[in-house]
Amino acid sequence: MLLEAAERIPAVATTKPEFTAQARARYEQDFRAKTPLLARRLAQVLDGSQNALLAALPDLLVSSIIRRALDDFVDKAFVADRKQALKVEFCLIVPPAIEGVELEDRQRRVRDMKPALLDGERCLITFATFRYARAEDGGCVDSEWQGVHLDAKKGVLPVAHQHRLLDGGFCSIALPDAALMQQALLHPNPRFVLTLRAEHAGQSLPASVWQEGLSTGVLALEETLYV
Repeated sequence: MLLEAAERIPAVATTKPEFTAQARARYEQDFRAKTPLLARRLAQVLDGSQNALLAALPDLLVSSIIRRALDDFVDKAFVADRKQALKVEFCLIVPPAIEGVELEDRQRRVRDMKPALLDGERCLITFATFRYARAEDGGCVDSEWQGVHLDAKKGVLPVAHQHRLLDGGFCSIALPDAALMQQALLHPNPRFVLTLRAEHAGQSLPASVWQEGLSTGVLALEETLYV
């Protein structure tokens, strides 16, 4: 850059070429067309191994297994490449009148979440990832939720009772819909806040309950230094 500024060498174009949807589609098509060649080569490598289990399997079966595994890998890779991800915080304020609620770790990877004190209030807090693709009009399409405390298949955040395995839980809350997440994309750290109420017990709350609780998730520095 210094040599360019001093006009010792000609300036080089630094504009990043756009990877258009058409170019991406052609790239994916070409990549998939070469997958059978890779599967055949892997089958040849395995055929020359000394593994007794592989030697006992028919060559056609080994090739079929490899081909399916490669197809699944390529499918997941291209789907993930087309999607963007947004980290979202959910904060449920638990008033004193409500006792014994928690967020269950549905994937058994971390732990159940009990209420914690935040700014003097008991809160159930969890984080989730919203994965989505962009439509031509800028909307969110082909979206999915991921999170240890979510029921992603049903599209809800369940609030459970502690130490009760067979009851229906305290309530379930539908996750924000595409329209609401379109607003969340405008925030640097989207945060959804909802205050639980006694009348929510046994209810399935709609996604619209998150509307008023959407915030940027950003605090000014002076609000955190002098408290």
